[in-house]
Amino acid sequence: MSSHITEQSQTVATGEEEIVRARFYVPSTKKYSFYRIRIAPSTIPGAGLGAFAVDEIPFGAEGVYRGVKRTTETANVPYSWEIYDYDLRTGIPKQTKSPMHYVDASESDKSNWTRYVNCGIKRRHNNLYAEQRYDKLYYIASKSIKPDEELFIDYGPAYRKNNLNMSGRY
Repeated sequence: MSSHITEQSQTVATGEEEIVRARFYVPSTKKYSFYRIRIAPSTIPGAGLGAFAVDEIPFGAEGVYRGVKRTTETANVPYSWEIYDYDLRTGIPKQTKSPMHYVDASESDKSNWTRYVNCGIKRRHNNLYAEQRYDKLYYIASKSIKPDEELFIDYGPAYRKNNLNMSGRY
């Protein structure tokens, strides 16, 4: 399954669903591999589309969150992640109050499958986590993700409160 080909999508016959070949780096094999992900209506009522594993995605697999670099004023926040200044030697983000910029995936032609990953309703539903390295943001599998499982990631307490009307224990 390893290849140097970039991510591609293929529309499924139904027209409502799409299968994409998502490129992941798999640290355990030290290789890039493609895994199929289905874009289809989310299991969360009212959430729109979600991302579902077609192939098993191994624990630790890393996919890049793609989008357009934006400022605080121009970012479409529900589709954006903050990118902070980072140490040039290690790539680790510095503890700063304000982000350098945002990665905004609101434009589907300039993003990838990661834009369809929703925030889990409960912490236990999340099977991905986000990590910034240098100026990139990665979605990393926190467990082996089985075929037909929807992909979920925690967007954080501010997102949950402002966009999902969730507060309190998560």
